[in-house]
Formats: sequence, structure tokens, C-alpha cells
Amino acid sequence: LLAYTHDEATRSAALEALAAHPVADPLVAAAWASLAADHPDPKVAERAQRALGQAKMALAPIDTNRGAPRITRSLVTSLDGHGRGYIVLAAENRGDRAVAAFLCDVLQGIPEVIGQLGCESSEGFLRAFAARPERDVVEDVSELALGLLAGSLLLCGPGTTPALRYWLERTVGGPFRPRPFPGLLADFDPASVPFAEISDRAAAVLDACPAWVDDSELTYELAEEILLREENIPPDPRHHSGAFRFLFDHRLMGRLELYRRMLFWMASFWEASGAPDLARSALALAWQLSDAQHAVPGHPFIAGLIARSLAAAQADLRLGLDPRSPRSRALRADLEEC
Repeated sequence: LLAYTHDEATRSAALEALAAHPVADPLVAAAWASLAADHPDPKVAERAQRALGQAKMALAPIDTNRGAPRITRSLVTSLDGHGRGYIVLAAENRGDRAVAAFLCDVLQGIPEVIGQLGCESSEGFLRAFAARPERDVVEDVSELALGLLAGSLLLCGPGTTPALRYWLERTVGGPFRPRPFPGLLADFDPASVPFAEISDRAAAVLDACPAWVDDSELTYELAEEILLREENIPPDPRHHSGAFRFLFDHRLMGRLELYRRMLFWMASFWEASGAPDLARSALALAWQLSDAQHAVPGHPFIAGLIARSLAAAQADLRLGLDPRSPRSRALRADLEEC
């Protein structure tokens, strides 16, 4: 597994350790065969092929076609405020067990993946994600987990961790491919939601996702300015229209695609979790954010997001927590660990 890491020193050490064992050992031969067939770095794959050739072993006789793994458990988390969530899969293949957690980013694909092999039970691994109070989870809805995973693969770029291929092989199998995920509400028309309902629906979605706030330095600067001028007046789109417009123009307008994709993820998440009203609200909001006429600071979702972001920043500032200050960042990290 370490041969798939990005770190060149670690990868080289892993390859040297493997090379120290006789390739006549079936397990060692299988490891080289897997690297030859699956590793994304041509140099590593070529080295693996040489190792097999030196032992006068062809690649074909080695059983790398293990068949498709069988998914035994799945878990999908809600998204944090930066559009990141986890898909956790447990699988079994001919008695071999694997469990992996794929960190999915709605803009970057799958930047990280961690996993375990040979664990007797995947419950502890899954519980570690299910027990996080800041995230909701949907368990054992394979259509959701595999659909979101396939869609996330479409977003992966050159910087994707090489370990991704390894854990995909161990959990969903080699034939698994990137594909668009239409979601779990394919028969719902988001245009059917009356605009008069959008304000309440936006508030419900934001209430269900309290971590969805913009925590940029600009947000804190504007929150501090409002706090100094009007300490007892909470951020309001009418009373503080200038601040709302400025934050939208200089920050959020360029991040609407992020929130649109977050809403698409959560629409299917809520549909799978038995919250159809939230699911339809999220899909309707995502559809509206794709229309330029709704890309304005007065849209209920955008105004609500700005108000909550400024209020959250003000609450931090009252506690002395300011991400613009290195000392404050260290204090926040200590508080989050407690």
C-alpha cells in the first residue's frame, strides 16, 4: 500500500522493502503483479514488470482478477462548510475484507483516502465516522454511496492520491468507472417549487447545515466593522445591505458553483435519509443558483448564508477567536481538540 503514496521517499522505501523478499513467494509475486497492473506511475509499473520478468514469471498466470468485491456496508456523511464529506465502504472478496473512507470534495474530487485490510469487523471503522456530532450520516444505501463516489471520480485531477486506485480495487473492483450521478430525485422538477416558498426552504436547508458558513478573512473584516459600529444589531440584509453586497461581489459570487454542488449532494443525501422536503428544497435551490438572474445577494439562500456567516464571525470575535491572528488560530485548534 505504501508504494501508492505521493511521498517519493516513502514510496521508494516500500518498493525496496518489497524487493528484499523473494519474488518466488506467491504473496510477493501478487504484490508485484498488482503494482504492474494498477500503479499510475509508469516507472513503478515498469519496475514491477522487471521484477516479475527476472523471476521468469509472466504476469498472466498470477491471479490479479479476483472478481468483483461485494459491498457489505456503506456510509455517506453530510458535507461540511467547504463542500467535503466522506463515503465509507466495507467490502469482502473471497474471504478478504477491506474498508476504506474516501474524502470527497465537490470541486476537487477525492483528495484523500484511508483504509484497513483484513479487519474482522468494519463496525469500528464506520462508527468512527457515524459518531461525529458535526456530521449526519446515511448508512447502507449503496445507490447513494456508489453514485456519489462515481460522480466524485469525474472531478479527480493529476494531484489525486495514487492510493485511490488501490482502495477502489479493494472495495468496488476494477470495472468501477467515473460517471455522472443524476441523483435520487430524477423524477422531481425543481422548477415546480413556487418562488414564494424559497425563503422558507432556504432557511430550512441552512438550519439543517449549521456548518455552512463562509469563514474567510473578508467575512471577519466585515463582521468586525458591523460589530464596532452597531454591536447590538445582528447582520441583516436590509440594514447592512452594503456589507452584504460587498461580501457577495468579492467572495461569494465566485463560490456559487461550490454551493450549487453542495446542494446537489445534500439533495440525494436527504432523499436517502427520509427527508424528502429538505431534498426537494436543496434541489430547487441548486437549480436556481445555476440561473444568473438568481445570482444576487438578495436571493434567500445567499442572503441567509451571508447573515449566518457574519453572525458566526461576530460570535467568534466576541470570544477572541480571529482566524486573521496566528495566536487565535492556535487557540481555535486547541478548542476543537477538546
